[in-house]
Amino acid sequence: RSKEELSDEEIQSVVATEAKKRREAIEAFLKGGRPELAEKEKQELDVLLLYLPEQLSGEEIRKLVKEAIAKTKAGSFKDMGKIMGVLAPQVKGKADGALVASIVKEILSS
Repeated sequence: RSKEELSDEEIQSVVATEAKKRREAIEAFLKGGRPELAEKEKQELDVLLLYLPEQLSGEEIRKLVKEAIAKTKAGSFKDMGKIMGVLAPQVKGKADGALVASIVKEILSS
């Protein structure tokens, strides 16, 4: 594939992966008492985010999660896979999967 161009979706996936790495690094640097390195990562993250679709807000994700729970008739954590299966195509590139999963867990436990 070295001579082929990447599709827009593949490029978006690479940029999203790099953005996730920056978020994790920011968290690690802040925990490690290195705010100057966290700031550098934050600046890089800001640039990467310019190349991604606008991210969904927590409220928008909650709305999608509630719709997915209703659609799948999910009632417990055992249904997490079904819910994520419905949500994945809706949030792809627009929300971090870990964030979506945590919101699903939060709503299922309430």
